[in-house]
Amino acid sequence: DIERGIEDYRCFYDLNWVKQPFTSEKNTFYTEEVEKPVNFDEMIEVVTKLCEGFPFVRVDLYNINGKVIFGEMTFYPSDGRKEFTPPEYNRILGDMLKLPDLKPGEKYITVHPQLA
Repeated sequence: DIERGIEDYRCFYDLNWVKQPFTSEKNTFYTEEVEKPVNFDEMIEVVTKLCEGFPFVRVDLYNINGKVIFGEMTFYPSDGRKEFTPPEYNRILGDMLKLPDLKPGEKYITVHPQLA
């Protein structure tokens, strides 16, 4: 997010720091490049540990003066109702999400290993 609350630019990068060709609904695609954080590999390690056991979670981390700072974990961004543009990315990204089947007697899709 760039100029959040002002212009609301947004772009997405993959784990190889390649900018993706979509943005989220009501955000302006940020056409310029964003500099890769110097501690990006450390950020990936932190995210990998935090998201263990969840089929989907957005983990917000910040790079403040070279230090990784945790923001939040969001399980249903925009209540799961915000679309992507261009619209074909709703299907492309949606097809990546694989929800596990519930076993007989289970009520929840996931239980974090540390909360079990």
